[in-house]
Amino acid sequence: MTLKLTYFQLGMLPTNVYLGVNEETGNGFLVDPAVYEPQVEDVMKEIGIKNLQYILLTHGHFDHILGVNGFLKNHPEAKVVIHREDEAFLTDPVLSHTFKHGLTQEPIKADIIVEDGDVLAFDDTEFKVVHTPGHTRGSVVYLLDDLMFSGDTLFQLSCGRTDFPESDPAAMGPSLQKLAALEGNYHVLPGHNAFSELDYERANNPFMR
Repeated sequence: MTLKLTYFQLGMLPTNVYLGVNEETGNGFLVDPAVYEPQVEDVMKEIGIKNLQYILLTHGHFDHILGVNGFLKNHPEAKVVIHREDEAFLTDPVLSHTFKHGLTQEPIKADIIVEDGDVLAFDDTEFKVVHTPGHTRGSVVYLLDDLMFSGDTLFQLSCGRTDFPESDPAAMGPSLQKLAALEGNYHVLPGHNAFSELDYERANNPFMR
């Protein structure tokens, strides 16, 4: 597979929104669409996405989901993926913090509900789902070959907040240790801020020790 990956910083916080395509087949994916942005559609055409296979959600907060329905209007074939414990965020503007920020949320329908250890086929490779509760109880990390889409679980030298009602503070440490215990190195592509490497985080992130 020849993967082309790009990203955008979208929304009020702002969020890292990732767009990938297998250049050999035109199958693509979108991770955590914070808002609908027409420029992303332009880039989809430029990089040759013919079939948007997945919209992958690392968790259910507003700054990771509010663009879903906009992209589905042009890509109805895309399957929306989220963990079981965060599915309710897709229809509850209080849970998702949409209401708190004065925004509007249309209900979103999940197509694929995942659990820890699930895999999602993507041409000749697959996304692996790692359940990482902490920031929310249904937070997940998606692994694709040597890429780690870490959402708001693992940041460069930090980790996601756990002081929300929907958080699970006791679970964040074990979730980070689960990531630290993975074999090999990964390019860490978080939901906000700078990229990193898993080996660097293992050695330097105080929350992983």
